[in-house]
Amino acid sequence: MAALVPYKGWVSLIFFRGALLHDPEGLLEGTGALVRHVKLRSLDVLEARREALTRLLAGAVDGGRE
Repeated sequence: MAALVPYKGWVSLIFFRGALLHDPEGLLEGTGALVRHVKLRSLDVLEARREALTRLLAGAVDGGRE
């Protein structure tokens, strides 16, 4: 599903089957066969992307189905 991975300058929200998720806002980064991530560098970024992140998380819970 998903995981949070803290780094010194950001937190990555990892989606283990992120390549299968619908991402019209283009938040997901990465080029792996399945795994994608979103880098959250500040609380402002988190707040600005909250609705899109909520949809990505809902999609991950739903197994990537739209």
